[in-house]
Amino acid sequence: MRPGQPSGGATERAASPSSSSAGPTEGLQDEGCAPSSTTCRYALFAVISHKGDLSGGHYVVFVRPSGGRQWYQCDDAWVTAVSERDVLRCQAYMLFYEHDHVLPGAEEQAANGF
Repeated sequence: MRPGQPSGGATERAASPSSSSAGPTEGLQDEGCAPSSTTCRYALFAVISHKGDLSGGHYVVFVRPSGGRQWYQCDDAWVTAVSERDVLRCQAYMLFYEHDHVLPGAEEQAANGF
């Protein structure tokens, strides 16, 4: 994307997915930040979107509470549940990620129920 051009939606990323099983809004990994004892991972938790054009419009935010799977659209006085697909299709203005340090083997232990 070049400066001054509209975003292609919330699917454009500055980091690469950490695995092929990760969804488009979770599991991003910053390869340059991880010391040998931890892995730095990022999960998308909010997107600010502008609806309209340069002469006018309206901002809304899509948010997913930490650890949750459900997305919500906050639009003035209204908060409504939306699908992840709705979030991915929006015209993203700004993306917010939460940082998570994962210890080596922690994902494997979680998958095994430990």
